[in-house]
Amino acid sequence: MVLPPGKWIYYWTNETWSGLQTVTVNAPLEWMPLFIKAGSFLPMVDTLLTTRDYRTDSLIVKYYPDHENPESSFTMYDDDGKTPGAYALGEYDILHFSGSVTLSDLWIRLNREGPGYSGMPETRKICFEIQRITGKPENVQKNGVVLTLVSSMEEFLAINEGAFWNSSENVLYVQIHMQDQSDEIQIHNIEIANPVEELPTSGLIDFYLQHPYPNPFSKLTTINIDIYQPGDYQVEILSLTGHILKRIDFTMNFAGTRQFTWNGSGMEGRMVASGIYCMKVSGAHSTQYRKVVFLFM
Repeated sequence: MVLPPGKWIYYWTNETWSGLQTVTVNAPLEWMPLFIKAGSFLPMVDTLLTTRDYRTDSLIVKYYPDHENPESSFTMYDDDGKTPGAYALGEYDILHFSGSVTLSDLWIRLNREGPGYSGMPETRKICFEIQRITGKPENVQKNGVVLTLVSSMEEFLAINEGAFWNSSENVLYVQIHMQDQSDEIQIHNIEIANPVEELPTSGLIDFYLQHPYPNPFSKLTTINIDIYQPGDYQVEILSLTGHILKRIDFTMNFAGTRQFTWNGSGMEGRMVASGIYCMKVSGAHSTQYRKVVFLFM
C-alpha cells in the first residue's frame, strides 16, 4: 500500500507509519485495511442491523492525537435521515470537534451550530476513545470540573460521565453528556506515543503514478504523476517485450503534479499497433508501472 504524505496509523493495531512509503500489513478477510491520518477524529455509532436505526444520541469518537499535528478538527453533519433537501430547508445540526495537543496536555472542544431538526437529540452521550495513550493522566476535566477516573471498564460502563485508561490497549476512554452548545475536555499530564515504524530507504517513494485516462484510448491518454520529492524522473512507454517506444526525462524542483499525454506514437513519430503497452515512471527510490490499451483507428 502506498501512503500519502503525513503520518498514518493502522486502525486495527495502532502501528504508526510515516508517509511517502510503501507498506505491507496483514489483511485477513474480516479486516479492511484502514489507515487513519494522525490527528483525526473518527465519529462512529454502535453496530446496526439497518440504517433505519441510525441515531446520533450516542456517539463513539475515536481520536488520534499527535504531537506532529497538534491542531486538528472535524465537522459532523446530522439531520433526520428522511427529509429530502434537509440542509436547504434549514433542518439540520452540525457538530464541530477540535483537538489541541501540547507537550503534556490535551484539549478536546465540541461546538454545535445549525437550526436543528425535528426529533434531534436533546442530549448526546459521547464516548471518546483516545488512541496511543501510554500513561494514566493526572486528571480529566469537563468545563473545568474534574471527572471521575475509574480503574476498570466495568466501573466506566456504570458511570454517567468519567474516564478510564486501559493500559493493555493504550486507550483513554472519556464519556460525557453534551447538552449545551459547547463543551471542553481538558486532560492533564498525558503521554502520547509518537514512534513510527521506519522502513529502509528502498521502501521510500518519490511519487505516485495515477492511472492513465482514458484507458483504453484511440486518440490521446493523459498521465498524471504526483511528485512528492524534488529530483530527476523518467517516463517510458514500453511494449510488452520491453522495447522502449518513447522516453521523457524531466526534473522537478518542488513537489507537485506533472502531466503528460500520449497519442500512441513511438520515438520517430510513427503510430504503434493496437495492443497493450506499459507506462513506466522511475525516480531515485522507486519505480511504478501502469498498463494502457491503445486502439489504432
